[in-house]
Amino acid sequence: MEININRTMPDMSSGLVTGIDRQSKLAIRSLLEEIFMAKIVFCEDEVNIQKLVRVMLRSSKHELYIASDGMEGLEMIERVHPDLIFTDISMPGRDGYQLADELKAQKDLANIPIIFISAFAQRSMMNESYRHGGASYLTKPFSAADLFEKISLFCNTEATQP
Repeated sequence: MEININRTMPDMSSGLVTGIDRQSKLAIRSLLEEIFMAKIVFCEDEVNIQKLVRVMLRSSKHELYIASDGMEGLEMIERVHPDLIFTDISMPGRDGYQLADELKAQKDLANIPIIFISAFAQRSMMNESYRHGGASYLTKPFSAADLFEKISLFCNTEATQP
């Protein structure tokens, strides 16, 4: 039997939750935010982009793990089992395509959505990303809104941009 859990949080201000005082509602909301946050691994070798992503996600409830290359990313992903993976295509040692191929070969990691990141917006690179199991593609430079849109889309969370 498959159980599908809708990860959209209930609106605590609506009339759907009644008979609960304000302090209890705030406590419930806080617990729900913890339950519904996503674990995200971001594989990126450029230090400035790592810093930018940290700043973009600092105020969110998501757990962010940053790897500097594909090898570190693979080890981190195997340890953390994230809800979503962002990976740069061009990285030293092991590129994003190689990382994705290794993840797709592991049964327990194969279904984690992978979003490829690149400074190139050519259709051929996007197609290659999908061929390696990518769920989506994000072109550098990207905004916080772009990042949160992808997180919301693939983690079934409400837009949690601060």
